[in-house]
Amino acid sequence: MISVTFVVVDDSIPSALELEGVLVRIYSQDGTTLITEASTDVDGRLTLDLEDLTTYWVRFFKVGYAFDAKATISVDGGLLNSFDVVGRNLTAHVSATDPNLCRASGYLLNGSGVASPNVTMYFMLTGKPRVVGGRAMLPSKVYATTDKNGFLSVELVRNGVYDVWAAGTDDEVYRAIVPDYPNVDITDLLFPIVTTLEIEVPSVTTPKGDSVSVDVLAELSSRVVIPYELDGGDSVSLGSILSITVSDAAVIAYFIDNTLLVVGQAVGSATVTLSVRTNKFALRQPAADTLTAVLAVTVT
Repeated sequence: MISVTFVVVDDSIPSALELEGVLVRIYSQDGTTLITEASTDVDGRLTLDLEDLTTYWVRFFKVGYAFDAKATISVDGGLLNSFDVVGRNLTAHVSATDPNLCRASGYLLNGSGVASPNVTMYFMLTGKPRVVGGRAMLPSKVYATTDKNGFLSVELVRNGVYDVWAAGTDDEVYRAIVPDYPNVDITDLLFPIVTTLEIEVPSVTTPKGDSVSVDVLAELSSRVVIPYELDGGDSVSLGSILSITVSDAAVIAYFIDNTLLVVGQAVGSATVTLSVRTNKFALRQPAADTLTAVLAVTVT
């Protein structure tokens, strides 16, 4: 048996980061038999004993990283038998340098879950905004194409609303709002989910027959805060993405649009629970966490 060492780092520039917890699976050369598996240590290193003069197929796995799916190694006792492995960081994003722009970047996959190269997407700015940095913006398509690794990068106007198409799916249009931020993941731009749901206070008190208004913070994974305006008078409100349950409807009633209004109907206590309507957002695998927020209400 020969000691074989793997050193796994990410593709960051200028200095790579050692990747801990990368699962390394060693298969027979034809990929039909799993020989062994283990994970890298805090230094991104893993040493295994393998048969001399043997070729193996090696797979690497870590959430948030992509690796070469066809890597092979040949073990030879007369050589060093140390292999450097680079993982592509799927979550690191380069920022736009223009303060009026946001760089959207990330990886696209095909139906088999692997990188989808040479996919062209185009982004059409709607009527919002019309003036950027003191200059008029004309409606036009911005094109971007994925590279051989399925990576795409495009700079868009902050707070801009775009209609987005992908080549081959021209009948499906995604409407996206760009965050007022220097960068965003392309997945979160096109298919955001709610990652923050908070009520400004844990509890309120209101007299019977009176009401109290409570602010609710709901933020998307793209860093866009709800509510927000789209083009043509369309908007996304809190009421459109949240469902509400009340523990005792005899005690309180509620109304929600861009704030939560609680009305005291009878003396007593009750809770209001807000949750995100999952059917308002694209399905994810694995499924996104279900967010809830609870307000305790006392009616006097």
